[in-house]
Amino acid sequence: MRRRLSLTLALLLLLAAALPLRAFAEEPAGEEAPIVLDSREAFLAFAEACCEEGYSLGRVFELACDVDLAGTGFEPIAYFAGTLKGNGHTVSGLSVTRAGSRMGLFRRTGPTSAIYDLNAEGVVDPAGTQEGVGGLVGEHAGSLVACSFSGEVSGIADVGGVVGRNTATGRVSGCSFRGSVTGEHQVGGVAGKNEGVLAECLNSGAVNTVPVTPAGEFRFDLSAVSQDDFLNISNIGGVVGGDCVKSEAKSSPYGLKLV
Repeated sequence: MRRRLSLTLALLLLLAAALPLRAFAEEPAGEEAPIVLDSREAFLAFAEACCEEGYSLGRVFELACDVDLAGTGFEPIAYFAGTLKGNGHTVSGLSVTRAGSRMGLFRRTGPTSAIYDLNAEGVVDPAGTQEGVGGLVGEHAGSLVACSFSGEVSGIADVGGVVGRNTATGRVSGCSFRGSVTGEHQVGGVAGKNEGVLAECLNSGAVNTVPVTPAGEFRFDLSAVSQDDFLNISNIGGVVGGDCVKSEAKSSPYGLKLV
């Protein structure tokens, strides 16, 4: 009897010890499930939520459809710090004309951000200060991979077809631009100003192929002096305008095509 009781107690102790282990084993592990953006409304809600800087941090988003922003009154995404998988989809109908700097589909991307395989089309032509203007990102500090922009980009300084300013922590790889870029200082087909890494990028668009009238330009009524003598247009490049580091984009096997 005593032996049977001892065996029973031992069995109960084993079961009690196993319960917490089982409970831990059944808890979900891994990253938070991706947030799927499967409609224009879902994308607009995502863009609005990113007005809060901490909203996207540590989160993964997946674009599950093409999105047409025409007629929506879309405001550029203020700050993105998470991961966005574009899955080859296109955000079209982009129209950014409000006054300000750091303008694009995204105004700023943080060092923890990663955007993959996203395409965008439209016009980024802000008024006002117009510094840090890009088709996809105004000021980029994260990772941008296999993305593209098609359309028109215009500003004053740090103006690029894909990103306006690529900061020291920013990496832009396998990205491309098609369309036209216009600006005054640090203007490039992919990046206006590069302080980080550009790798394997392609520009097949036009950079400053139309007359540029600098903001605040003085006009002279002197027949003997050409107005062009007083224009200050600087650092214009096919892929990158102002390059603070040795950019891998310059030796890209994709080549450089200017029109």
